[in-house]
Amino acid sequence: EDVVKLMKQWGVEQLTRRYGGFALWRTHDGIHWEPVTRSGFSNKYNWGVRNFASTPHGLFVATANPFGPRVAIREQGEWK
Repeated sequence: EDVVKLMKQWGVEQLTRRYGGFALWRTHDGIHWEPVTRSGFSNKYNWGVRNFASTPHGLFVATANPFGPRVAIREQGEWK
Protein backbone atom coordinates (compact mmCIF):
# COMPACT_ATOMS: atom_id res chain seq x y z
CA GLU A 1 0.00 0.00 0.00
CA ASP A 2 1.21 3.54 -0.77
CA VAL A 3 0.86 4.78 2.82
CA VAL A 4 3.03 1.96 4.17
CA LYS A 5 5.65 2.69 1.51
CA LEU A 6 5.71 6.39 2.45
CA MET A 7 5.93 5.59 6.18
CA LYS A 8 8.96 3.36 5.54
CA GLN A 9 10.61 5.94 3.29
CA TRP A 10 9.98 9.11 5.33
CA GLY A 11 9.05 7.87 8.81
CA VAL A 12 5.78 8.52 10.59
CA GLU A 13 6.83 11.80 12.24
CA GLN A 14 7.99 13.48 9.03
CA LEU A 15 4.99 12.20 7.08
CA THR A 16 2.46 13.45 9.63
CA ARG A 17 4.28 16.75 10.08
CA ARG A 18 4.07 17.39 6.32
CA TYR A 19 0.69 15.90 5.47
CA GLY A 20 -1.11 15.09 8.72
CA GLY A 21 -4.80 15.76 9.14
CA PHE A 22 -7.22 16.76 6.40
CA ALA A 23 -9.67 19.54 5.63
CA LEU A 24 -13.45 19.06 5.47
CA TRP A 25 -15.69 21.97 4.41
CA ARG A 26 -19.44 22.57 4.36
CA THR A 27 -21.82 24.86 2.50
CA HIS A 28 -25.49 25.69 2.65
CA ASP A 29 -25.71 27.24 -0.81
CA GLY A 30 -22.71 26.03 -2.85
CA ILE A 31 -21.15 29.52 -2.79
CA HIS A 32 -20.27 30.29 0.83
CA TRP A 33 -18.03 27.69 2.46
CA GLU A 34 -16.78 27.21 6.00
CA PRO A 35 -14.45 24.58 7.49
CA VAL A 36 -15.74 21.72 9.59
CA THR A 37 -12.11 20.77 10.33
CA ARG A 38 -8.73 21.74 8.91
CA SER A 39 -6.76 19.29 11.03
CA GLY A 40 -8.46 15.89 10.67
CA PHE A 41 -10.54 16.58 13.80
CA SER A 42 -7.32 17.48 15.65
CA ASN A 43 -5.76 14.10 14.85
CA LYS A 44 -2.74 14.32 12.54
CA TYR A 45 -3.11 10.59 11.78
CA ASN A 46 -6.55 11.11 10.21
CA TRP A 47 -5.40 11.54 6.62
CA GLY A 48 -8.76 11.76 4.86
CA VAL A 49 -12.46 10.96 4.81
CA ARG A 50 -13.32 7.38 3.87
CA ASN A 51 -17.09 7.70 4.08
CA PHE A 52 -19.84 9.82 5.58
CA ALA A 53 -23.56 9.50 6.30
CA SER A 54 -26.26 11.97 7.21
CA THR A 55 -28.52 10.64 9.99
CA PRO A 56 -31.21 12.04 12.29
CA HIS A 57 -28.42 12.25 14.92
CA GLY A 58 -26.13 14.34 12.69
CA LEU A 59 -23.34 13.74 10.18
CA PHE A 60 -21.15 10.69 10.78
CA VAL A 61 -17.67 10.88 9.24
CA ALA A 62 -15.37 7.87 8.83
CA THR A 63 -11.73 8.88 8.62
CA ALA A 64 -8.79 7.21 6.91
CA ASN A 65 -6.31 6.46 9.69
CA PRO A 66 -3.61 3.83 9.16
CA PHE A 67 -3.41 3.23 12.91
CA GLY A 68 -7.11 2.23 13.29
CA PRO A 69 -9.59 0.76 13.44
CA ARG A 70 -11.01 2.67 16.36
CA VAL A 71 -14.22 4.56 16.96
CA ALA A 72 -14.14 8.09 18.35
CA ILE A 73 -17.15 9.88 19.75
CA ARG A 74 -17.47 13.36 21.19
CA GLU A 75 -18.99 13.54 24.66
CA GLN A 76 -19.33 16.79 26.57
CA GLY A 77 -16.97 18.55 24.16
CA GLU A 78 -14.18 15.95 24.35
CA TRP A 79 -13.16 13.16 21.97
CA LYS A 80 -13.18 9.67 23.44
